[in-house]
Amino acid sequence: MSTFPIELIPFAKTLGVEIIEASAECVVGTLLVRPELCTAGATLHGGAVMAFADSLGAIGAFLHAGGRGDRR
Repeated sequence: MSTFPIELIPFAKTLGVEIIEASAECVVGTLLVRPELCTAGATLHGGAVMAFADSLGAIGAFLHAGGRGDRR
């Protein structure tokens, strides 16, 4: 496994997503829960959770496709 340059996904970088490991079979990342990502009661906003999941899924799909970035 290797890491993934999060700079390729500017929104994920803005959220603070960090990729620990990335391969076509597995993507592991972290998202630090910060006040600006929370809703009432210091609870992580559902949109932040979904954006995090979407970012990891996008990286996995990209790597599974061979990291080509094309639409084949």
